[in-house]
Amino acid sequence: MATVTKDAPLSPKVKAEAARHGAGDAQAGLVRRDRAGVVALVCGEKGLGESQSDALFQEYSRAFEKVTKREDLVDAASEMSFPASDPPSYMGGASVAGAPNPETPTEKPNTKVSDPSEVKPAPDHKPAADADKNEREAAGGYNRAKPDVSKG
Repeated sequence: MATVTKDAPLSPKVKAEAARHGAGDAQAGLVRRDRAGVVALVCGEKGLGESQSDALFQEYSRAFEKVTKREDLVDAASEMSFPASDPPSYMGGASVAGAPNPETPTEKPNTKVSDPSEVKPAPDHKPAADADKNEREAAGGYNRAKPDVSKG
């Protein structure tokens, strides 16, 4: 709390204190104080002259408005940038809610190789002919006997 005598000009320290409180109140989102509230906050309950009270309140108000105006500009810029040009990442671009329509034709994946000479099998990969042969043997071969269902 600053010491001020009645009708003496306000010191730069007292003005700076009023400005500090004005900026702090605005940053905290508080309502602007009235003249008596600013005088009581900065100088205590000491009686100040009219010109001192005016000067103190003016410093407080100037700092309060400066912060409030800056925050208003930021808020306005945020509002102007909404909606953002890019959808949120969880949207995946254009998306439709719900299950896909079962009547919509689907494309089969392309599994054909355009140039087989460029494709090399993995080291543990068996050639297709051997894999088919192994599957046939496991299933009982080509001539697997069918069960006779005619006998009762």
